[in-house]
Amino acid sequence: MESSFKSEAELSELKIRLRDALSIGSHFQEQYKEEKHSREELEKRLKEYDAMKQELTALREFVYNSTEDTPPTVNIPISEMKKAIAMKRITIVGGNENWVKKLRQEFPNWKFVSASVSSTVDNMSILKAERVILFTDTLGHSNYYKFKSMTIYLKKDRNIIAKTLSQHCFYNF
Repeated sequence: MESSFKSEAELSELKIRLRDALSIGSHFQEQYKEEKHSREELEKRLKEYDAMKQELTALREFVYNSTEDTPPTVNIPISEMKKAIAMKRITIVGGNENWVKKLRQEFPNWKFVSASVSSTVDNMSILKAERVILFTDTLGHSNYYKFKSMTIYLKKDRNIIAKTLSQHCFYNF
């Protein structure tokens, strides 16, 4: 009887352990289901974020390409450009002396104002001009601001160029 009592005690203890193990097992199964559901939700959100990221990247690329300053490609030969602007009334203020001499030979109708002009602004040369080009490399600050303010006041088209390259000049018209 004693052995059956031990067996029953052991059996009852084993049943308690089994119930505890099943309880722990069901608890882990519950946690596993919750974690699996949570992971599925996170994967779904990750896919949504990836789609949003791709859309944002495409949008950023579009905006970058739309606002990027690309120099215009000019297919017109320079000789034709020179012919087109030769008869325009243009006043050039400043510029290297050698460069001005070359331009004066090529465009005799243009008005050239020396970089070392007096402190009074030549209103007539600006008033008659269709376009005023200011070369900042050889023009003093005070004269630059006087000519610039005069072109603004008279509402004249103007270009402000920092390099005295004749091709650069032609591309700015």
